[in-house]
Amino acid sequence: MENPDDKKEDYKTFYMKQKYRQDTYQVMKHMKISASLDKGTPNMERWNTRIKKEMNDWLAIYRRQNVSVGRQSYYSLYSAINTLASHFTSYGPKFPFPNKRRPRFFELCQQVEKCAGSRADLQSSMAMLVIGANTSGSQDFVVSMALVAVALGIWLLERAGYAQLISCVRVLKRLAPELLALSFGLSLASALVYCGQHNGGAEIPKEDQALWSDINAEWPVLKTADSLLGIQAMLRLVLLSSALLRKGDDEATSAMAMEPMGFLFLASCTRAILLLCSPWEVYHLDGPLGGALNLACEICAVPLTAWLCRPLRRNIYGVSCIAIIWLALGLLASQQHLALADPGQEYLDVLFSWSKLAH
Repeated sequence: MENPDDKKEDYKTFYMKQKYRQDTYQVMKHMKISASLDKGTPNMERWNTRIKKEMNDWLAIYRRQNVSVGRQSYYSLYSAINTLASHFTSYGPKFPFPNKRRPRFFELCQQVEKCAGSRADLQSSMAMLVIGANTSGSQDFVVSMALVAVALGIWLLERAGYAQLISCVRVLKRLAPELLALSFGLSLASALVYCGQHNGGAEIPKEDQALWSDINAEWPVLKTADSLLGIQAMLRLVLLSSALLRKGDDEATSAMAMEPMGFLFLASCTRAILLLCSPWEVYHLDGPLGGALNLACEICAVPLTAWLCRPLRRNIYGVSCIAIIWLALGLLASQQHLALADPGQEYLDVLFSWSKLAH
């Protein structure tokens, strides 16, 4: 832009046409210019600030449309936007994009140019529609199913006889510690979600507040998809504590003993190492159940799984099988993984895939 203060020129250059292919090429073109700017370039800070807003506008429009989300070009440009936006968040718009990160960034841009508008790109978007990728009512469905389950439980209690009720009460008494722990965990999660505050390690920048509001609007109950992973980590602690209380390391009475617990232990160690080594804005969870709470849950799971897999010390064959499979999974994760971490920290991407493959 020759004159950054010219509103008409700004509108003509950055206006979203609501046409996926045109808007994608427009944003990618401007991002490539932004990543190519060197130190001392006139108006670089103002240009980068405007590009960041344009990227947020593109995400706000197309992340809600299943036809665009299903495209390969969408995922490539989404990764490129994350790469450039992380630089703006960490160093600000007045510093040039690092030369060491430019090859990977322009590689993503080439993938966008190759995929956008291609027949395969359109076919992938149509496939998402065919399999029912529209999840706008998924949370309503979950709430409805919960109400149906409660109603069904009440109906069964009404039809049950006195003897069956006494038997149920005895079972509930035996499970009292687990039920208390489960109730406490769900109550804590519900309270944090109800407050709706972002408890992640990295604060949401002011310029990204609009994008964060869009994410919360897509998840009106849980606030963000990361809340599901946060609840999973809390429930895992309840499960492991119950196994420890009920002698879950006894291979004769527990399905979690021996090899299954060995894999759980290795997966817990991998997740803990990943979170301890990862910057807050990369692999840590966002939202009300993210940040330090999720980190504490993952770290607490390590000693619990370590204690429960003690019987493996007497089973050399089982340990050998676990080691071979674990190394094979590590090799697979090193070849097939995401690319979210900064250059020089690719091992974080491998650790993330490695921990997921272990489950």
